[in-house]
Amino acid sequence: MYAMQTTFYNKARLSSETMKHLVLIFTLLLALAGRSQAPDFAVTDIYGQAHGLYADYLDHNRVVVLGLFFTDCPLCDDLFPLVQESYNNEWVSQFPVDVIMLSGVDNNETLLEYANEHQINLTIAGNEGGSWDAMAPYMQDNEWGTFFGYPMFIVIGPEGDVVYDPWGEDHEDTIDELRNAILDLAFGPNSVEESKKENFDVQFLNQQVRVSSKNNSAFHLEVFNSFGQLLYTKVHFGQQLISLDEFSAGAYIFRVSNADQSLVQKAFLN
Repeated sequence: MYAMQTTFYNKARLSSETMKHLVLIFTLLLALAGRSQAPDFAVTDIYGQAHGLYADYLDHNRVVVLGLFFTDCPLCDDLFPLVQESYNNEWVSQFPVDVIMLSGVDNNETLLEYANEHQINLTIAGNEGGSWDAMAPYMQDNEWGTFFGYPMFIVIGPEGDVVYDPWGEDHEDTIDELRNAILDLAFGPNSVEESKKENFDVQFLNQQVRVSSKNNSAFHLEVFNSFGQLLYTKVHFGQQLISLDEFSAGAYIFRVSNADQSLVQKAFLN
């Protein structure tokens, strides 16, 4: 799902001849094999602050969104302010996530002007801060996906897992794809074995959740927010309809368990 791109965006993102030539050069020179885990890097942002991927973020159970861009990219001008807005209004309060924007062709002076013009206060690093080395593993076809051009995103989880270039049919859909990738990497995929599904059932119904257990047996329901804080814990029997009105909009983890098994469901409440 994450590798899918629309034809319109593919063409627009590859519209710069300069960037296409740079991509070809790096593809030929690097010839890196596909990696299952994100390689470490260190960059220095436009304000002189150093950032190590693992030491400063992943080792502290943070999710990192890398945004690859350049200042003359029209789609970047449209998309990154939305990323900034989403980060300020939703992500920073709902997820353990940080955003790092990387440009391999722009110097610090140009990037400072770009940040001021577009009112972006996310972490930004350019060619003077070592961004090329951080970007290089993703600027070619590899086991994560296909490099289409700029802008692109790489979402990296605390274990180094990579979601490569989540992309939607429009800007808003792309933001949703990014949010879903962050949620998956922060808390693991929303899936359980079939045998466990047969023992519990969780359904979300307009600010309510219906939880059922097989044979009307007892189950323990726990609700966590996106930072792992326990918000609700109670033992129920059989089937229970629980109001979610007390929960504000955001991402939540619902865990249903008994003495032998557990089921985890993720939900984003509007």
